[in-house]
Amino acid sequence: MDRRRPNVVFMTAHDIGRHLGCYGVPETGTDALDRLAAGGVRLSRFYGASPQCSPARASLMTGLFPHTHGVIGIASHAFGFDLHPGVTHLSSYLARAGYVTALAGLQHETLRPADLPFDHVLAHHAAGVDVAASAASYLRDRAGPTTRHQPFYLQIGFREAHRPWHGTQPYADRGVNVPPWLADEPAARQDLARFQGAIRALDRAAGEILDTLQQTGLAENTLVVFAADHGIPYPRAKHSLYEPGCACALLIRWPAAGWSRGQTHDALLSGVDLLPTLLDATGIPAPTGLHGASFRPLLDGRSYTARTYLFTEQNFNAYPDVSRAIRDHRHKLIANFTPGRSFYDSTQLWHPPARVSFMADQPRTQHPPVELYDLAADPLEQHDLAAGPVHAATLTALASRLHAWMQDTADPLLQGIPEPPIYRRALDRLVLASRPLHRETESTP
Repeated sequence: MDRRRPNVVFMTAHDIGRHLGCYGVPETGTDALDRLAAGGVRLSRFYGASPQCSPARASLMTGLFPHTHGVIGIASHAFGFDLHPGVTHLSSYLARAGYVTALAGLQHETLRPADLPFDHVLAHHAAGVDVAASAASYLRDRAGPTTRHQPFYLQIGFREAHRPWHGTQPYADRGVNVPPWLADEPAARQDLARFQGAIRALDRAAGEILDTLQQTGLAENTLVVFAADHGIPYPRAKHSLYEPGCACALLIRWPAAGWSRGQTHDALLSGVDLLPTLLDATGIPAPTGLHGASFRPLLDGRSYTARTYLFTEQNFNAYPDVSRAIRDHRHKLIANFTPGRSFYDSTQLWHPPARVSFMADQPRTQHPPVELYDLAADPLEQHDLAAGPVHAATLTALASRLHAWMQDTADPLLQGIPEPPIYRRALDRLVLASRPLHRETESTP
C-alpha cells in the first residue's frame, strides 16, 4: 500500500443533488460517475449545509456552517457575501502542508480569489469540456518524473448543471426522470431532458479527468472527491430546506487506502464533515472550532459514531428567506424566521421555455413559523405535523436541539435577521446622494 500523502482531486458540480445513475436515476446516463461509485465509496445520506451554491460550497471548503464562515448568500459582487476574514479554506490547509495547488473552472466561495493560495488557475468560468481538458493537461504535467513525488491539490468546479443550459443538448436516450414531487407534464419532461443533457455533459467532463488519472498512473494514490453542492434546480428543491433541496451526491475514491470497493454507507453526513475528513486523510491536524467531524473511520471500515442530528440553513436568496432545520433519522423540523414563499421556484429565475409545477394543487403561499415532517411515513414532506398534539413531544425535542445548536455555533440570527451587504451599500449611497440637499437646506436663511 502506498503510504505517501495522497494527491487530492476535488470535483464540485452545480445543482445536481443526487440526480445520477448511481443514486437511482439511470435516465441521466452518468456512466463515468457511476464507474467512480462502483470503484469507490458512495455516501447515500450526505446533505449540503445549505440549499444554495456559495454557502454550501464554502461549507465544503471550510468545515463551518454558513452563519459562521460568512457566506450566507451568493458570493458575487451583486450580492456581496464573502468569507469572513480569518476563515481558512481547504486550499490553504493543503498549501501550508506542502501541496502544490491548482484551480480548474469555477470557484464560488469567495469574492477574493487572490487570497486563495492556488499556484495555478486553469480555464476559469469555462464549460465542463474545457475545464476537463485543462485539468487533464495539468494532471499529465504532475505525472512527470520531476513532479510526481510532490503531492498536489486540484480543485475542479464545474458550472454544469446550473441554469441556463447553453451549449448542451437535451438527453432523453434512456427516458426522462420526473421526480415524484413535480407534476409529470410535457413541460416538466421537456425541461428535465435539458437538465439531463447538462448532467450528461458534466459526466463526460468528469470522465476525462478520471481517465487521465488512470492513464498517468496517478489514480492509486489520488483521493478523488465528487460532490454536489445542493439539490436540483426545480420547485421545492434548490433554495429550500426540504429533502430535495439539501440531499447531495458524494463519491470518494482512494485506492491506496482501500476506498475502492464500491461500498455504500448510509450514515447521516453534512457538508461540514468533508473538510475534517480530508484533513484527516492527508495527515493535517484539524483546528479546534470546526463544525464538522471526520468520517474517515467509516471509510476505513473502523468503528464510527454517526451523527444523530443534521442541521441545515437558508439565509438570503434574491430576498431574505431565513430558516433553520434539524433532522434525525426519522423527523425533520424547519423553523422559518421570515414570512417568505412556501418554497423558492428556481426554474422561473432563468425563464425556461415552460413552467414546471409542484405536484400539489395549491401549496401554501407563505412559510408557517414551524414545520414538522415524518420522513419515514411522508418522504415528500407533504403533511405538516407541527400543529397536531400527537407529535408535540417530537417537536419539542427537535426544537430544543435546534435552538441549542444555534447557541453553540453563535448563530447571529439569535440577535435578529443579519443585514445583507446591499443594505449598507444602498444606505451609504442614499446618505451620500442626499448631502447636497442637506447643504442647500442648511444655507437657506
